[in-house]
Amino acid sequence: MKSALDNFLVRLVDGDHTSAAPSRPRRLACDTLFRVFGHRVCCRVPEWTSRVGQPWDTYDVAPWNLYNIIWAVETWIRQGMTP
Repeated sequence: MKSALDNFLVRLVDGDHTSAAPSRPRRLACDTLFRVFGHRVCCRVPEWTSRVGQPWDTYDVAPWNLYNIIWAVETWIRQGMTP
């Protein structure tokens, strides 16, 4: 049984499938984060992070592993950026 926090992480990655494009505030936030951090925020997660938190597995099995949290945030930013 998944907790509410686990479901939140899955929704963060999968997004809201009812809307065609991200909202304007989300696009603004994602574009700003990318401008500030550059490709570090969207391209590569350090390997050592897979050993922090829960034992590593896919995000739906071990959502609170540090690697999976960083990956979920990166995915959220990439999906929300202005094309």
